[in-house]
Amino acid sequence: MSEADFNPNEISEWFWRVINQSQLDRNELNKRLQNMSEEQIIRFHDEFEDVAAQLTDPPYSDHMGEDASEDTIKDVAECIVSQGMSYYSDIWKHPEKTPDYRKCKAMTTFSGVAGKVFSERFGRSIHG
Repeated sequence: MSEADFNPNEISEWFWRVINQSQLDRNELNKRLQNMSEEQIIRFHDEFEDVAAQLTDPPYSDHMGEDASEDTIKDVAECIVSQGMSYYSDIWKHPEKTPDYRKCKAMTTFSGVAGKVFSERFGRSIHG
């Protein structure tokens, strides 16, 4: 999904429902993913990655901290997605509200949860 084609309103309701029902709790997300099929976990993982990737370039990355590395920028974007649809939409519309990476360290992130669950359940990397 390219940035030019991206519309945050087109992110699936299913994806945001999983995020919101997890209530900013990595263990809760883990439980939900444990009950999903292989295809659903891959779908969740891929949507999470795609949605986060939309926030890794300017103007969003301009607000993440002058010394933010590429990895740190990805972490902040994933942190934003993890907060849910309302938070994500607000950042999308107002890039100046993008949190500095130091603030994001104190926020919940669902980064890596789907990959870990997939690996534990199916004995291989989610895309490997």
